[in-house]
Amino acid sequence: MVVVEDSGNEATATKDSELPARTSHEEPQNISNKKKKKKQRWSSAKKKEVKEQRIEQEKVRRLNPPKGQKRKRARTTTKLFQDPPRDAIDRILQCAEKSLFTDSIVVENRKETCTDTTNTSEKQGQLVVEILSGCDLSKENTDNENPLTAMGSSTPPSATTLFMKTICTIKVQPLLVLDLNGILCHRDRKHKRLKDWKLRPSIGHVANTDIIPRTDLLQFLRYLDQHFCLAIWTSAKPKTAKKLLNLLLSSGNENNIDSKGIRNRLLFVWSQSQCTAVRSSEREDGTSIPESYTPTNEPQGGRSTLDPKEDQDDDEHSFDETVVFEKHLPKIWESYPLWSANNTLLIDDSPEKCPIAVANAIHPPPLHGRNWNSDSKNGEDQDNQKRQTLFFEKVVSFWVDSPHREQLCKDDEGGTLNNTHYYEFLQNHAQGHMGWRGSQQNGQASWN
Repeated sequence: MVVVEDSGNEATATKDSELPARTSHEEPQNISNKKKKKKQRWSSAKKKEVKEQRIEQEKVRRLNPPKGQKRKRARTTTKLFQDPPRDAIDRILQCAEKSLFTDSIVVENRKETCTDTTNTSEKQGQLVVEILSGCDLSKENTDNENPLTAMGSSTPPSATTLFMKTICTIKVQPLLVLDLNGILCHRDRKHKRLKDWKLRPSIGHVANTDIIPRTDLLQFLRYLDQHFCLAIWTSAKPKTAKKLLNLLLSSGNENNIDSKGIRNRLLFVWSQSQCTAVRSSEREDGTSIPESYTPTNEPQGGRSTLDPKEDQDDDEHSFDETVVFEKHLPKIWESYPLWSANNTLLIDDSPEKCPIAVANAIHPPPLHGRNWNSDSKNGEDQDNQKRQTLFFEKVVSFWVDSPHREQLCKDDEGGTLNNTHYYEFLQNHAQGHMGWRGSQQNGQASWN
């Protein structure tokens, strides 16, 4: 409580509890002048040891949660520490389950009673997985016969000599991996265009380039989607790839297609993130040597753009021209083991981007987006597209007439080209304009 007295020249104030006065320039008395202790520094070995101990403690804690812990967290913990598939068959079945959305897979199961010559109990309930590759998924399988019928015996054998075998037949359409620029569209870079070129109208602008789709995009994609499992692999950046695909499959252009249908059935959309960046250095004989390279955001040749924000979405052409973003097909076969060298084909207009598994890649000339003119003979895009269409019609006929069957065991891995008929077909029909470069050594294609 404060009481103010008016008497006198100076007003006096009294408080219930008086505190010592402190001027503004004085420092608080409770601040210690002692030096702070330095933090203990650990060696790199000690840090690694402590980190491993914490990881082990966290694993034990998650695997043995407290009784009162929520059930949702317990399920998440189980999924995090779940063992991966242990063999090829598990990976195949898992891939088939996750790829059903493409409408390019049919799974059929049947049980057969077979003779057990070794009379061991390990064969009880044996699972055999067959992959039948072909464009016609409805084609009946007439190759396999019932083992009991083939034995030709009127009296069934004793029960001890039989075991049940489950045969899982997975019918898959061949995988066709498409590039965007040069195959489905032309990206017009004005600094590379000749002055006398007359281009078709573009449907949009992505990353400093005008997008000119192929004239038969509607019919081309519908035909391929009917007979193949389609996927996209471009060397553009992820953001650019997404914009390109949205533009090509949008309803705002003359090549309007069922974007929700085909787009949702693509097995995957890979971009520059899944490519392997290498820098090429010149040998004495003029050939290039690929070197490991980590891409940076340095523009090529000091080229600048008017809009720096738009240049951030540009693809591999914003980097040094000596950098090549390679597409290694074994990455696909490792991620999607239903497909292998026996039933995969990649189409890209740049052969230097496909140095591995060359027998499974074709390289037709790129689209230029030029307007057709009979007088100036600028119709090379139309001729290129027509040749590609005729080639894929032959590919479809081959897969309908010659489906490929392979049985998988526990230790089998994909990636081996044992479909010799497929190799011979590509050798006979994909050379020349389609740019097939498969090796002919020892009658087999080299993909290493």
